[in-house]
Amino acid sequence: MTSSLDITDEQTESERPRVWRVLLASAGLLAVLIPLVAFGLGAAISSLTSNTLETALRRNAAETARNWANYFASRFDGFERVLETGALTTGQRKFIASARQVGQVYRFKLYDVRGRLVIVSDAPQDINSDPARRSHDVHAVQVVQTGRGVVTLDPADRKIGDPLLQAAAYVPVNSSTGEPLGVVAVYIDQTVTRNALAEGFQGLGLKLTLIAVAVFLIPAIGFAWRNVQEFRRAYDVADEINQSEAEIDRLTADRERLGLRLAAVEKQLEGRTRELGEARRKDGSHVFPLSFETIRFDDWLVQEIETQVEALPAGVDVECRLSLGDLDVDCDLAALRTVFSQMLGEAAAAFDGPRGQADSCLVISTRHTHRGIELAVAARGGGRAAGTDLAEAVRIIERHGGGIDVLQHPEQGVSLVAWWPEHHAALKAA
Repeated sequence: MTSSLDITDEQTESERPRVWRVLLASAGLLAVLIPLVAFGLGAAISSLTSNTLETALRRNAAETARNWANYFASRFDGFERVLETGALTTGQRKFIASARQVGQVYRFKLYDVRGRLVIVSDAPQDINSDPARRSHDVHAVQVVQTGRGVVTLDPADRKIGDPLLQAAAYVPVNSSTGEPLGVVAVYIDQTVTRNALAEGFQGLGLKLTLIAVAVFLIPAIGFAWRNVQEFRRAYDVADEINQSEAEIDRLTADRERLGLRLAAVEKQLEGRTRELGEARRKDGSHVFPLSFETIRFDDWLVQEIETQVEALPAGVDVECRLSLGDLDVDCDLAALRTVFSQMLGEAAAAFDGPRGQADSCLVISTRHTHRGIELAVAARGGGRAAGTDLAEAVRIIERHGGGIDVLQHPEQGVSLVAWWPEHHAALKAA
């Protein structure tokens, strides 16, 4: 016997290796996917941090260069003399040197109002001593013409040995009357700043990568664990089903064996009952003791009528006229059941012949008379009753202290009346 799931022990055992292979394949797939996802996330975060770093560095370089250019323009004394002579004084050289040591300035340039280079801080000699080396600078000319500062990243005049990341700011220098005197150009080294920011961004990128991998890995592990639990539950359910099926098979076999035994016992009991009935009919002297009890007879009779009328021939109607009500009666229920059954069968036999009336039926009635309790079964409209099947009923009623009358009415049919004292048990005891 199998359930609707069709799960057997053999199928369950054969499914286990396949399921574990699926789990191992899933674990291997996760082992491959996790590094790929980590690499992809790391690359994406690295690209994002690089772009962010580049933007931050450029903004910082431009701002720092502009601040230092404004600082030089406001603190550097003697611009007019330097522009005229093309030479720096000792104080001016110290000022530039101190700025290069303290800040991020690695080069200082001074241009005249025509955008020609006049002074460069890291030149071996003053530019003015070699007029051929004096040149025009596009950014300086632009500042003179517009009167606004200009900031450039990675200047075009980069030299060998210059910092990898640098910025140049060009700021106009005006006289006290507001007339333009020239342009100050300050070059800023951003290498240290870049390294510091890069280190911070790299640490942030690594942390974000680890967080992203963890965010991906935790659901993956949870999904794998849930699948393992689902498989385990499926195995448990299959085992329970198999055990239940085995128990059902065992109980079914036991029920079949018990059914066979019960049928044999019922057959033996039926044969024994039949033999006992035959013996009782042959030996009328054999008397069984009666067991009296006090009952409301009409209530009991209603139940008996509902049970025994089902065995009557088809087409036989039954009419009840019970008048004892709540009267208590002493009797042996089992014995009276036999009496009523025989009276009902005898009265129904009167309908085997021709019917006398169209409204033929069995009339069952009770009443309380001077003789005690009377139970009558009349076959109204039936033929004659032989009374041959009432021998045992007569013996039972006589033991109750009563009798059975068989009355024949030409027009009303046969009527069987059993009567006995209502308190026969009390009278017998007295």
